[in-house]
Amino acid sequence: MYSFARRPRWILLHIFVLGVVATCAVAGVWQLTRLVERRTRNDEIREALDRTETDRTDFVLAGGKGLRERVRVTGRYDTENEVILRNRSLDGSPGNHVLTPLVTRTGAAFIVDRGWVPAELDDPPVERAAPPSGRVTVHGLMVDAEPRRPLTPDDPGSGRLESVRRINPARLDKQIPYRVHPVYIQLRSQEPASTNDLPRVVPLPELSDGPHLAYAFQWFAFIVIALAVYVILLRREAKKTPARSAGSTTG
Repeated sequence: MYSFARRPRWILLHIFVLGVVATCAVAGVWQLTRLVERRTRNDEIREALDRTETDRTDFVLAGGKGLRERVRVTGRYDTENEVILRNRSLDGSPGNHVLTPLVTRTGAAFIVDRGWVPAELDDPPVERAAPPSGRVTVHGLMVDAEPRRPLTPDDPGSGRLESVRRINPARLDKQIPYRVHPVYIQLRSQEPASTNDLPRVVPLPELSDGPHLAYAFQWFAFIVIALAVYVILLRREAKKTPARSAGSTTG
């Protein structure tokens, strides 16, 4: 009854449908993985915000996967070694973040993501976003280095960088003349406060599931639709085949 399915054009259809199903399955599973990662990140942020703020001025900290800690650190900003974090939008506006070392009394420094500036401000040190001079106490979230994004180029491993694609304190440590801790601080507030309107403090990420579950359902729905259409085409052709065979015999 289904001997027609061995014809070349049907074999091509089988391969095409198999490819569609495999692609949608991989995409759906990937979205579910992203959902789990996002929920884990949200839980880490909530836990960090619920904890009492810790003074990390005198601590030397080793990074750890998923590290998020509510901290305060006192030191002096070093704008001479400031760098720009490229391509970070805010409320739909293109821009950059300003990354400035905060040197503590231990002689080591934390990279502080001080916030967002418009895209045209891409030459450090950014004068319009100059930090307070002298002793500053920073309040924020201490976070692990940003991971490298798959299938995207990374920052060069050597040479002096004026701008970077991701926050990687270990890479900046290579060009700064003092030790840089392997974690960075996402600024929430500081004392004294800046007298400039820039940089704008970056809000915490939205603590929701995002679109990942809906996207996963869509990909799995595509699998069901593809298989349903495939079965309909097979059955329709199977009904035609006996009629064609009968007509040939009669003739």
